[in-house]
Amino acid sequence: QPTSSTRTRQVNSTTKRPPSPPDPILRYRSKYP
Repeated sequence: QPTSSTRTRQVNSTTKRPPSPPDPILRYRSKYP
């Protein structure tokens, strides 16, 4: 089961990588209420 956890973690890292640029955009939107 530990392998499944590592696989899910890798997928999360890859999924979080593309949204990396939009991440700052979301932060800017939060600053502009």
